Amino acid sequence: MQNETLFYQSGSAKYWLVLLCAAKNILYIAAAALSFSLWFASTVNTPNRLETLEERITLINAAQSRIEGRLEFALEDLRFLKNSMNKK
Repeated sequence: MQNETLFYQSGSAKYWLVLLCAAKNILYIAAAALSFSLWFASTVNTPNRLETLEERITLINAAQSRIEGRLEFALEDLRFLKNSMNKK
């Protein structure tokens, strides 16, 4: 009779064990739901982000082309002034 109390859990201990297992399972389910929602959000927003990045890159390239054109004109002016100063 005494050996049975060692192998069988009392009612309150069994209750707490079941409660801890349920809490653990709830945490696993919450972690899985959070992981899925983060994955889904990143998947849905990625095309919008790529489009905005492409627009920004296009604007930056256009601005860079304008600056390079102005620099070329400035360099031509400097070359002209250098050549005219060297001739005199």
